[in-house]
Amino acid sequence: MRFAIILSVLALFFVACSEKKEQKIEVTPNTVVPADVPIAKSDANISIDNDFPPMPVAE
Repeated sequence: MRFAIILSVLALFFVACSEKKEQKIEVTPNTVVPADVPIAKSDANISIDNDFPPMPVAE
């Protein structure tokens, strides 16, 4: 029984330590946004009242 446990621990150790290189996705700043993705327009009339600051977004 001990032999099986030691063998399985060693097998898991070697499987977990294998070096798998993942392909990295390169994102360039010149990436074109697809036409079907909605992009919000910024509000031109932004003013923050000092007496009543904006509330933080609830998560």
